Amino acid sequence: AQRVRLAGLLGGGLTGLTLLLDEPTRGLHPSEVDRMIHTLQSLKSKGNTIIVVEHDLQLIKAADHILDIGPDAGRFGGKIVAQGCPEEVAKAETHTGHWLSGKARITIPAQRKQPESWMKLVGASGYNLKVDTLAVPLGVLVGVCGVSGSGKSTLIHDTLARVLAPVKQTTSVAYEPISPKPYDRLEGAPVETQVVDQTRAGLHSPASFLGIEKTLRKIFAESPEAISMGLGEDTFKRTCSACNGSGRERIEMGFLPDIFETCETCGGSGYPPEADSVRLHGLTLPEILDKTLEEVREVFMEEESLIRLIDPALRVGLGYLILGQPGWTLSGGEAQRLKIAGELSKSTRRESLYILDEPSLGQHLEDIWRLIGVLRLLVDEGGSVLVVEHHPHILSACDWLIELGPGGGPAGGAIIAEGTPESLAEGDTPTAPYLGEILGGEI
Repeated sequence: AQRVRLAGLLGGGLTGLTLLLDEPTRGLHPSEVDRMIHTLQSLKSKGNTIIVVEHDLQLIKAADHILDIGPDAGRFGGKIVAQGCPEEVAKAETHTGHWLSGKARITIPAQRKQPESWMKLVGASGYNLKVDTLAVPLGVLVGVCGVSGSGKSTLIHDTLARVLAPVKQTTSVAYEPISPKPYDRLEGAPVETQVVDQTRAGLHSPASFLGIEKTLRKIFAESPEAISMGLGEDTFKRTCSACNGSGRERIEMGFLPDIFETCETCGGSGYPPEADSVRLHGLTLPEILDKTLEEVREVFMEEESLIRLIDPALRVGLGYLILGQPGWTLSGGEAQRLKIAGELSKSTRRESLYILDEPSLGQHLEDIWRLIGVLRLLVDEGGSVLVVEHHPHILSACDWLIELGPGGGPAGGAIIAEGTPESLAEGDTPTAPYLGEILGGEI
C-alpha cells in the first residue's frame, strides 16, 4: 500500500513535499530494494525531502544523512548517538556504525550441516504454484527465498504449515482460511511442528508468557516472611479489588471514547495491598515486575527455577524487556523472539520443526546477527528450522536454500534453484548476486 502511494506521487510530479516512510523495504527482495532506492532518489531529485525509518543496509548506505538512535533498545535507547553521511556514521562506535564499516559481520559457517532426513511435499498447486516436489532437509537451517509474489508464503505457510500444524478454528471476522492449498501428499513429516510468527495474540507480558510471574509468586509465597504472615500464592496474584488486576480503571465518556486512568488503589500494579507487605532482596513483587529481565536475573541468581525461564530470553537478546511490559508495546520481532525463548525453555523439543515467516522484519542487523545464533541453536539442539526470508544475511547463514520464481504472480511459483548458499550464489537467479556479495565479504 505504501509503494502504491509512492507510485502515485511519482506520477503526479509534486514537489516541495516532506515524505515520511516507515520501513518501506519490508517484505522486499534485495533486487526490489534497489528499485525502491531508485524511486526515492527520483522523488528527491524533484525537490522533495524523504525521511525513512529503516534497518536495511542497502537503503542506509544510499542515504544522504543518517540519524542513528540508541545506544541500545528499550529504556537503554532513545538518544541520537551518531549522525551524518554514511561515511561519518561508519566511524562511530555504535551498532549501526560497526555494520556500515564492516567491523561487525555475519559469521558464515565453515561447514554446512548435513541433513538427518528429508521431508517431501508432492504436487503443491495453490494459486501460482507449479511445484512437483518440495524436498526439505530436516535437522538443518533451511531458507526459502525468491522475489515478492513468487509463491513462498503460499507454499510454506498456506500449504505445508497448514498440513503439519493445522489450525482448528479461526476467530477472525473475515473468516481467514485455515485449510491447506491443494497438494497431493506429504512424506517424512516431523514429529512436531511449531509456527513461530510475529503476532502478539495471547502475549500479555514477558513475565506471564514465559511463566516467570507464576514462578515469582511461588518464590514469594514460600519466603519465611510470607509464611509467618500466613500469605499464600493467591495473595500474590493480580487481584486488586478496584481494577480486577488490570492496573487501570475505565471511565465512560458517553458518546466520546472511554478513557483509562491508573488505578489509585494499587498504583497500577494490579496487585492487592497485601502483596507489598513481603520483600525479597529489598523488593516487592510489583517492584520486581518493573525491572528488566537482566536486572531480575542479577537479583535472583540463586533461584534455579527462575533462571531457567529467564536465560533463554537473554540468549535471544531480550534482556532489556521489562517483566510486566504490556504485550501490545512489543514489536513484531520482539514477540517472535519471545516465542523462540519460550521454546528454548522447554525440556523436550527434539525433532521439532520450526517455521518462521520473515523474522528479519523490523530487525536491525545487530538483532539479525543474534537471531541467526538463536536459529542455529534450535538446530544444534535437535530441531529443524524452515525460514521464509528475503534478507541475504540470514540466507547466507542457512545450510540449505530453496529459491522460488523466476518472477512474481503468474511468472513465479516454480522452484528455480536449491542447494547450499555457495551453490546458489554461483547461479543466475535474482538472489544469487546478493548472496555472492555477502559470501565474498563485500557486505
